[in-house]
Amino acid sequence: MIHEQERAQILDEEHLRLLSLAFLVAGGVHAAFCFFPLIYVAMGAMIWVSPDPAFSNPSGPEARFLGGIFMAIGLVLFALIAVFAAAQLFSGYCIRKRKHRIFVLITSGISCLMVPYGTMLGVSGIIVLQRPTVVKMFQEADVNADTNSPPGLNAS
Repeated sequence: MIHEQERAQILDEEHLRLLSLAFLVAGGVHAAFCFFPLIYVAMGAMIWVSPDPAFSNPSGPEARFLGGIFMAIGLVLFALIAVFAAAQLFSGYCIRKRKHRIFVLITSGISCLMVPYGTMLGVSGIIVLQRPTVVKMFQEADVNADTNSPPGLNAS
């Protein structure tokens, strides 16, 4: 017969395993889709260099300004999505290693903005990572990491 405490620990381990997998999958999907904004960069570059009779001066300042706006928007979107994908991938890794709980909580909060799947992932992450037993698991992993570090690297 499994005691209630053992049952809760098994449940927490399983929830953390699934949460880690979900963050890794979400990060992979975002990493794959982060290249789509580069289409804006390509469109902006084409506007920048190609003569357009719609403007009074082909390849003049108006065309360069519009092309520059397209390129800037594309690069900013690419960077934001790539950074968020990296944060989600790192969060999945951190959950597996039971490290950086606060970072994972912040990533979960930002994930809530990605309606509807990111919201489910973010809320699930926040709920699981706020359990006292999970907090204790992360704290124990930090203590074990400190005691296993080579001599001379401790910050004491």
